[in-house]
Amino acid sequence: MPLNLIAHTSLITLATGLIYAWTTNPILSNYNLQLAAVLAIIYFFTKKLPLVTTTIFLSLILLMIFSTGYLTSPFFFLLDILLFTLALFFEPIQALITSLILTLVFLISSKLSLNTSQLINLASLLLITPLAVIFGKKFIENQKNQDSISKEETNTLLWIATKAKPSLTEVLETTSQIIGSNLLPFRLQEKIKKAHKDLIDLHKSANNLEIEIDKETD
Repeated sequence: MPLNLIAHTSLITLATGLIYAWTTNPILSNYNLQLAAVLAIIYFFTKKLPLVTTTIFLSLILLMIFSTGYLTSPFFFLLDILLFTLALFFEPIQALITSLILTLVFLISSKLSLNTSQLINLASLLLITPLAVIFGKKFIENQKNQDSISKEETNTLLWIATKAKPSLTEVLETTSQIIGSNLLPFRLQEKIKKAHKDLIDLHKSANNLEIEIDKETD
């Protein structure tokens, strides 16, 4: 199992457990607003640390939901955003892991007694989970494809600059010398002139292609 997956799963589990313990404690739950403020401040000062900000974002959303009714919370819809966020910034599978952890928490908090509204919210969470996982996987695939395209463009630039253009230049110099010597029969001379013109056009095309690829990679 990859270390990142273990670390991220541990963070999610720990954050969920701590927020649940806080909100169910009769004393600590009186300071939910203060905890939210502290988390918001930490989030603001750690924007350049994706691991920390994602964990704080998770904690803030769970604090809002756990402290306002769990499955009946008016902020329950934020879990959809949370699952997609975790699928993007951690691993796609984290959306599924988080959904299962939260399902367990919701079942414990409701003591396995759910009304129709709670069942609908729980079902919606479970239904959105595979979409978040698929979205995360597609995003990673697109990133890999972009990296591959960028690498291919770089290789193409190197080939044009170090192989294609120098070779074309040498051939053009040779054909220029042949044409300038006027030693060949007329028909052969005309064919070489035509080939020389085609080579010039090819050299110009190579220049234009190099410029276009260079602009795309900037």
